[in-house]
Amino acid sequence: MSILIVDDSSDSRALLATILRKSGYEDSILASSAREAFRILSDEGVSVSLILMDIMMPGVDGIAACRHIKSEKRFQDIPVIMVTAKTDTTFLSAAFDAGAMDYITKPFNKVELLARVKSALTLKREMDIRKEREREIARIGHEIQKTLLLEEPPCHLRELEMAALAIPSQRIDGDFYDFIPYSDTILDVVVADVMGKGIPAAMLGAATKNQLFRAVNRILVESDCDTLPEPHEIVNRVHGEITNELIRLESFVTLFYLRLDTAAGNARFINCGHTGTIHFRCREGRCVILEGENAPLGFSRDEIYRQQSVSFDRGDIFVFYSDGITEAKNSDDEYFGIERLKGCVEGCHDLVPPRLIEAIRDTVTAFSGQHSFSDDVTCVIVKISDVGRAVMKITNRPSQLAGVRAFVGDMCARHGLAPLDDFTVFELKLAVHEALVNVMEHGLGDDDETITVEILPGPAVMTVSIQYRGSEFPPECTGPPKIEDMEERGYGVFLIENMTDRVSCSHDDCGQMRIVLEKDITKAKID
Repeated sequence: MSILIVDDSSDSRALLATILRKSGYEDSILASSAREAFRILSDEGVSVSLILMDIMMPGVDGIAACRHIKSEKRFQDIPVIMVTAKTDTTFLSAAFDAGAMDYITKPFNKVELLARVKSALTLKREMDIRKEREREIARIGHEIQKTLLLEEPPCHLRELEMAALAIPSQRIDGDFYDFIPYSDTILDVVVADVMGKGIPAAMLGAATKNQLFRAVNRILVESDCDTLPEPHEIVNRVHGEITNELIRLESFVTLFYLRLDTAAGNARFINCGHTGTIHFRCREGRCVILEGENAPLGFSRDEIYRQQSVSFDRGDIFVFYSDGITEAKNSDDEYFGIERLKGCVEGCHDLVPPRLIEAIRDTVTAFSGQHSFSDDVTCVIVKISDVGRAVMKITNRPSQLAGVRAFVGDMCARHGLAPLDDFTVFELKLAVHEALVNVMEHGLGDDDETITVEILPGPAVMTVSIQYRGSEFPPECTGPPKIEDMEERGYGVFLIENMTDRVSCSHDDCGQMRIVLEKDITKAKID
């Protein structure tokens, strides 16, 4: 172990080094100034266990040097003993405020010097042992998190694309996520966070995760039918099993449980005091937050957990996140917040989940200006595959309408989940045809303007988007048709509104119009 002696007096340096060497401390490093001491400490090949620092030195004095050394994280554990000819309490108080642990006075008392050096080195040795023990505990805790709490997303579900990210904080936390695939079309996603830190939180997270699987299995065994247990049944069973223990431990677990059914185009979820889940709705191009009213597990024995449901379509994205993302701070002590996260998802929604999750990580890192966080950063992304999306571009020529009708029919025939009946296909073809006729006759400002027809087939809704640069037709193209207005509005709008389930029009500041026709196909599939 090296002892760094910093003193502008060569005699004092030599005397201290001699006393230490004769007492068995042979490895002394000598520095004549604070700046030379900084250079020595910055040498990665030098390991210093103790610093003896003179207070009164030209240039940078010992107090300022001590303050600078203690400001560097890698040097904070090195004890500093101030060497001084002054016993003025003002100097000593300033030295202790700067981070010094002790002082010795000139002329040196050998017994006192060696006693203080031995005490400081013993303290340093104990601190090093404790730090190593903490690192080992952290390593074990992170292994628990990696092995028991964080699962790899399944990759065999053809309708779903997934990615997960877990950036551990400097401490061990109880964040966990898991996936329970029941079939190619049904998947449960669980994201949770245990109150508290350290290995106890990680172990409690593992126990909660285990209870979820046990609850599913027990309900299936107890049931007389083959139907899956609903999310609310599973969560209420877990609540009954672990709440008493959580209350006894004065802990709780926030949890978001979501079941995706791609065949039905439906998601059922329960939010137990967790952060809301972002649902990016592809047809609308915007994010909504799935909230909940239930308390965390372990809050109350009388809590009854109720599930909610939401429909989804191809291209939709669900983003589960921990508050380690939204509560990341920048240098101005400003939170990253949910609005920035939503904006990131909306701006990058075309990316595949692994790239989207990287974009979120990079955005949070750039905002906070740091790669480590005070809380675990957890993010899980599930995207409803939009591989069936197709685009056709035409110009203002009625002769191309037959090709568009064939395009719509082909996409309906290729719908992978179930075939559609002929009348449903006919209605959708007619609605798209009439919409394009109206665009060509009333909406386009330029005969050579391109019209983009995009079809997004989903498990619940077939969506057709018509985009062009021009004006809206007529000024209002939504709402229930009125017979008395038919002569003014035309039969085309009447047909469009009656052949589809929802019609919406929007435009941007650049004059780009977007007409969206939605057809509910859940009742149109052939059994």
